[in-house]
Amino acid sequence: MTQQDNVATGFILVTAAGLATALGAGLVYSPWFVKIANKKFLAGSLGLAAGVMMFVSFIEIFFKSNDAFVEHGFKENVAFSLATALFFAGIVFIQLLDLVVHSISDYEKDLHEVCDVVLEKGFEKNVPGNANKTTSPTRPSTAIEEIKREVKDRESQMQGSIADVAPRASTGTTFELTKRGSDVENMSTSESTLDKDPHRVRLNRMGLMTALAIGIHNFPEGLATFLGTLDDPSVGAALALAIGIHNIPEGLCVAIPIFYSTGSRHKSFLWALLSGVSEPIGAAIGYAVVVASGGEVSPLAFGILFGLVAGMMVQISIKELLPTAFRYDAQDKVVTYAVIVGMVVMALSLVLFALAVSSDDDDE
Repeated sequence: MTQQDNVATGFILVTAAGLATALGAGLVYSPWFVKIANKKFLAGSLGLAAGVMMFVSFIEIFFKSNDAFVEHGFKENVAFSLATALFFAGIVFIQLLDLVVHSISDYEKDLHEVCDVVLEKGFEKNVPGNANKTTSPTRPSTAIEEIKREVKDRESQMQGSIADVAPRASTGTTFELTKRGSDVENMSTSESTLDKDPHRVRLNRMGLMTALAIGIHNFPEGLATFLGTLDDPSVGAALALAIGIHNIPEGLCVAIPIFYSTGSRHKSFLWALLSGVSEPIGAAIGYAVVVASGGEVSPLAFGILFGLVAGMMVQISIKELLPTAFRYDAQDKVVTYAVIVGMVVMALSLVLFALAVSSDDDDE
């Protein structure tokens, strides 16, 4: 199978990983699904993704870099040295990228705070319109307090008949409310009110800046997954799986603040979806590189790419996935086991793939 044969597979895998942000954002439509998204579930998912990423990086991707340099013509010791140097260069690249991202938005802190609201207090209790449900006190947090304040404001606004249309000339605001069960499906507020309300402005900006920051962060992941798939679809599938798992809470991080600031489920879902679009864009740039190089990526280019990707994936696991997982599983009841399970699953998939390739070679 040639690299060109794997182009479609690469785009499918990258798009699926990017669209995983929509799964997290989808909670604004179906609060019931958050019942499975407790702390242990989130911690286990992140641990699983970290296990997959680290195993495939150390065992598969790093040595693909080494083998590609050997194929290009370097001696074994030189090839190994180059792969090692590029591995640490990938780590440095992620560190520098994080500096850029955090200069735009401290999205990791926002992610933690939003998850605190959703996982500790229950999404249904905080959805605008559920005025009869109460929450217990939470530890002080800027984003949490903003959301709680917004919920309280909306609950006070909806006292009276929820099905009425009540224009309020004094504020220049019109609320159009309809009831479906206990939820409020439509709520429109004028631009002037949003501009004047500092709490909504704060939440809206937090969500939009987080979407931008995550989009920048996802770009190299999409590029790496696509180019990795060109050389070996099993590696691309492993990367897409791990990236997709940790994209789910990122979609939630984008959607919830925008939802509370605007009352629009559609708008919050759309922005979360757009934050994942940068991954297919990264794949498109990767494809442009392939076309520019005559339809085939050279062994030297693959050696450089795989060395960088191995370091990037390990750094993402160590710096982002595992710390977040342990935040929600401080006593380590599930994270370590999830990491091991991720490694075992990845190991079995690579072994089975190798056996399948060996069987095909014997048949020929």
